[in-house]
Amino acid sequence: MSPEIQAWNEQLAILRRNLVDSLSEDELRTLCLDMGVDYDSLPAEGKSGKVQELVARLERRKSIPEFIEICRRSHPDIVWPSVPPSPQEATTLGDQPELVSIHESPVVGPAEARAEASDASEPPSAYEPDERAQVTRRYRWLALPIGLLIVLVALVLYTRPFSRQSPLEAGRAALERGDVATAIRELEQVTHVDPQQVEARVLLGQAYEKANRPDDAIGQYQAALSLQSPDPQVGFRLGTLLVASGKPVEAAAPLAAAVKLNAGMAVSYTREISAAVTAGLAASSDLVSKDPQQAAQILGAITTLDARNVRSRVLLGNLYVSGGQSQLAIEQYQAALALDSNNTSAMANLGVAYYQMGKLDDAVAQFQSALQQAPDDAETHYLLGAAFIQQNKVDQALSEFQAAIKSNPNLAAAYVGLGNTQLLQNDLDGAVTSLNKAVQLAPSQPEAQYALGRALMLKGDRAGALQPLQRFLTLNPPANRRAEVEEWLKQLGQ
Repeated sequence: MSPEIQAWNEQLAILRRNLVDSLSEDELRTLCLDMGVDYDSLPAEGKSGKVQELVARLERRKSIPEFIEICRRSHPDIVWPSVPPSPQEATTLGDQPELVSIHESPVVGPAEARAEASDASEPPSAYEPDERAQVTRRYRWLALPIGLLIVLVALVLYTRPFSRQSPLEAGRAALERGDVATAIRELEQVTHVDPQQVEARVLLGQAYEKANRPDDAIGQYQAALSLQSPDPQVGFRLGTLLVASGKPVEAAAPLAAAVKLNAGMAVSYTREISAAVTAGLAASSDLVSKDPQQAAQILGAITTLDARNVRSRVLLGNLYVSGGQSQLAIEQYQAALALDSNNTSAMANLGVAYYQMGKLDDAVAQFQSALQQAPDDAETHYLLGAAFIQQNKVDQALSEFQAAIKSNPNLAAAYVGLGNTQLLQNDLDGAVTSLNKAVQLAPSQPEAQYALGRALMLKGDRAGALQPLQRFLTLNPPANRRAEVEEWLKQLGQ
């Protein structure tokens, strides 16, 4: 084996080893795409076999140097082999056989032979054609076929750009005739060159579906939606794939987007929509306190998918209330009550939204309506008592807090409300008793510690007030209350 061939084979071995050990199959597909090769159609099994076949094919095409340069640009962190001349290129000009001029063995025609035979010693005439003219005359019969060949090649090159389909058109046509591999190859080329091409991503998603590559299809449909595809089918297909992949919660948003574009098509996807709604409700209930923003997105999608779903509207209203968006909460609660006029949660929480907006009469009316449906609901009694306190209706507030405690003796907030009401009535002993019970039930509730410390100070028990007030400062209280308690502690010598 010559040194040139041995060096060439060593560099190919390094190239194959780099491709197998350092690159993923997706990265190999991208490199193949740059070289116009379909990685998945390479006639070999496994990554190593396909790399072997790829390198062999590029070697036959004399494309190894170009391929190594592409590898070096795409993955500069990998040490790629140098590019020695191939064995075919290693032959120097000095080794080539000597070319023989056509003039060294001229072809002599009959007329010239007769002229030479008649008088070999006669000097040539001044009008006799020179050697170049003789060669031109002998080979001029080639002019016509060469000219026709040039015209034909020109016509082919001129017409080819107009007859060649674009990759997008070729991919669409391949998909229509069932040639999935070709469709994927052409459409991947389009998305590689123009990632913003929505139609190519939609068609590529369909091709991946046909190739049983659901994860890749999901990725393409998600990209199409992020580019605001106007095709409702994209959202429905994405939702269907997500449900089938065990991700019904994630399916809610694309399905909702599709319904907004074409509500009539939802009839064909009732099973997927039902699965998304059920899973979304369960997930959002857990996310309300952990991730309110994500819960709101899920519930918003559910109200689009199922406008008559009362529970989703109540939960969404609760999120708006906790975020201080009282008007949006009111709209959701009113929509829920329009669907179910006896829904006590919607009634009571609508009262909370009115309370936040300072509409105390409306709040009281909603709490009282809720208690007509559920007279033993402790939290509603507590909320009504709080509204009465704001209206300076102390006796009515006291009655509601007592009713709340009767319905639920472990409701700490009701004891806080009762204790504060007793302070307003100057019942200091009763207030201290109620607030001690609140702290016992909820030692980490800042409001209970604050109220107890305040009641003990008013009673004159300065030593007893220290512990709840100091505990209050450790519970991340509001800034205004913190400053107030710190001032109290200074007065107590702390």
